[in-house]
Amino acid sequence: MPCDSAVAVFDVLADITKAPVFFANYEYRRNPNGMYYLANEFRELVKFLEQVTGKKLDTDRLREIVKTSTEATNIMLEIQQLRKKLPCPLRARDAFNSFGMRIAGLGMQDSLHYYQVQLKEVMGRVERGEGALPEERFRLVASGAYPFFAMDIIDWIQNEFKAIFVADFLNCRPAYKMEDTEIDDPIEYLARRNLRAFGIEINYGPCEVVIDDIIRNIEEARVDGSFFFTHFGCKQGCGLQKIYRDKIMERVGIPTAFIDMDISDPKIVSVDQMKNKISNYMDMLAKGRG
Repeated sequence: MPCDSAVAVFDVLADITKAPVFFANYEYRRNPNGMYYLANEFRELVKFLEQVTGKKLDTDRLREIVKTSTEATNIMLEIQQLRKKLPCPLRARDAFNSFGMRIAGLGMQDSLHYYQVQLKEVMGRVERGEGALPEERFRLVASGAYPFFAMDIIDWIQNEFKAIFVADFLNCRPAYKMEDTEIDDPIEYLARRNLRAFGIEINYGPCEVVIDDIIRNIEEARVDGSFFFTHFGCKQGCGLQKIYRDKIMERVGIPTAFIDMDISDPKIVSVDQMKNKISNYMDMLAKGRG
């Protein structure tokens, strides 16, 4: 989930490695029936792992890990909301890193500590009125995937145009927030949280739920410009972009730049090509402000 291409890749990897495979299917809507369906899929996954590894699931340990991941996620969301402050207290690359931390490290004490330290640092900047940039001229929102092979392009945008991303739809979704008191059955809890995970609502629908969240972030953060990084490998994301652009223009009057790219392959769209398109868009914003 949620990308068809990712599912196909795992089939290929399984064929290459001759490893046993388990496929957990997702419901298309976040509702009680969807949660119970996915929880049953996870329970079947547990049986599969116990059979393959010869080890039994330690439910109490899983519950503690899930509590740690919940605390870390909620702190991360607090940090992301602080990006809306004027001036923005967190550089975009540091904010975007939260996505990778969640994918690879949720449940680890090290990840929780990382977010605790980052929150303290960001709150200190807010209290002192310090921004991440010496001068903040434009405030931007990012949607779509990221150009992972060239993330220094985000630093280039900051340095070249004095522009900073103050919200992005992979990290700023309030739907992620959950309370520790919800953790009774950790399997059901994980099912509820996964149905709120990035990509589920925007790629499974209805997309208006996520677009409305982004528009609220745009309004709260006083955003000037909007970027949609269009990853060619994601059919759902490519199909969404016009709906996204039209809704944002209709509701808040901000034009959206489509930055075509592949998340990992520079042969599809080069860094120079992306920079040219970004430069043209930023020039348009500057002229509009002038």
